[in-house]
Order: sequence, then structure tokens, then C-alpha cells
Amino acid sequence: MDRPTARKPRTRKSRVNSTSRSRRVTAPRAGRPSPPPPALLHGQGEVLVGTTILDEFPEPAGGVLWQTLRDVHLWVRAAPAERTGLFSGDALRGRLAMLMAHLVDPDLRAPLVRLGFLLLGKPAKAEAKRVAAECRRVVEWAERRAALGTALAFAQAAALAAPADAALALETGILAVARGEEARAESWLRRALVLARREGDRSAHARACLELGDLYAGRDSVLLARGFYLRALGQGRRKGRWEVRGAALRGLSQLTEAHGDPAEEHGTSRSGALS
Repeated sequence: MDRPTARKPRTRKSRVNSTSRSRRVTAPRAGRPSPPPPALLHGQGEVLVGTTILDEFPEPAGGVLWQTLRDVHLWVRAAPAERTGLFSGDALRGRLAMLMAHLVDPDLRAPLVRLGFLLLGKPAKAEAKRVAAECRRVVEWAERRAALGTALAFAQAAALAAPADAALALETGILAVARGEEARAESWLRRALVLARREGDRSAHARACLELGDLYAGRDSVLLARGFYLRALGQGRRKGRWEVRGAALRGLSQLTEAHGDPAEEHGTSRSGALS
């Protein structure tokens, strides 16, 4: 009777190879970067985007501004293949007639005319960077007139037209802070933080950290505020951004005056626990 063949024991080499193969199979693969967090588009009590424009500018200027803003949002939301028939054939002619009849300020009329040609003329060929740039010119015009609602509406439109631009998201967040819209500001500043990190835009990253530090300090969210101030301080030290560094140091100093030194509190709690 034949004896059964003895089973060979696994060697150390086979165990290592088996483990390596298992690790290669189960190791997570680097995929596409996660999308930046969505941002709030509406202010408090705002039913439609940009209706604060009508509060700051009466008709007809306010109406033309709001219609232009609406055009930008429609263009942003439409897929590129759907933009060809987005607006009627005579929309551009009607818009130009309205602008020439009612807007005498060339600093405002010029960007609105260009946006008309871009969006109403040939929307399928409009470039996002050009749309964002013309929106930015409206922002500058509105800021010179202390019309922060209009400035915020068009800054947000620019950021939506060029959604990967950290500086545009940052500007939207800063204007929302100036308007006292904290929830909206927080969402845009956090979006700017992610975009800046992805782009390697250290200046926008440092400023977003600083603005978030100020925002959370105003809410007495001490740990969050201190964390963002420290991040802004680190960016300022590495790149010689003295303005950011100084503002971060002031923020940290004010937190310490108002809430105490966390290092001292930690030391006190340790000594109390040991006694």
C-alpha cells in the first residue's frame, strides 16, 4: 500500500509572497481628488440668487444687472452641449438696446456689453475665464459704490464660472464676511481652502486660513479659530507673507487675552491631576 505523500510545509518565502500579493490587492489606489465642498449660493431671506441687487440699485440699472447675473447662472448650470440654444436669437439685440438706453456709466456698461456678447451671442463658444473676468469688473464697479450685495452676487458668479479658481472662491467668502453672512462665508472660505491646496496657491490658502480664524473667533469657537490662525502663521513664516503673519499673531494674541493660554490651562490641569 502506497504511503500518502507528505505535504510540504510553506516556506518563509511563500508566506512573504502571499502577504505581499494580499497587500497589493487590498491597498487603496490613488484616485481622482475629491471635489471641493459645495458652497451656499443664497443669502438669508434671499429667495432668488442676487435679488439684493434690486435693493441696492433701482430700475432700470438694477434690472439689467440682475438679468445679466441670471444669464451667467443659466450658462454655468447648462452642459456645454446644451448652451447653443440656451437663449433666444434676439436676446442679444434686446439686451444691447437696453444697455445703451439706460446705462450711461461706461465702467458698468462695458463689462455688461461684453457679457452680453459672450453669453447671448455665442454661448457655446464662451470661455469660462472671460466670463469670470467680466464678472470681476462688475465686482470692482460695485465695491467702489459700497454696493456689497451686488459685489458678492457677481463675485459668486465669477467663482461659479471658473470653479477651480481658489482666488475667486476666496474673494466670494471675504465679501460674504463683509456682508455679515457667516454661513455663506464659511462655505466659500472652506471651498477656497480646498481649491488652494489643490492648486498649490499658498497665498490664497494662507488668506483663507486667516479669514476662517477670524470667523470662528467671532463665534467664540476657540479651538477652531486657534487652529486656523496657526495654519495661517505657518504659511506666513514659510513664504515671508508678513501681513498674513502679523494678522495671525494678532488673532492668537486676542484669543489668549479673551480665553487664556491653552498651554497654561493644560499645565494647570496636569498639576491638579497629580496633586
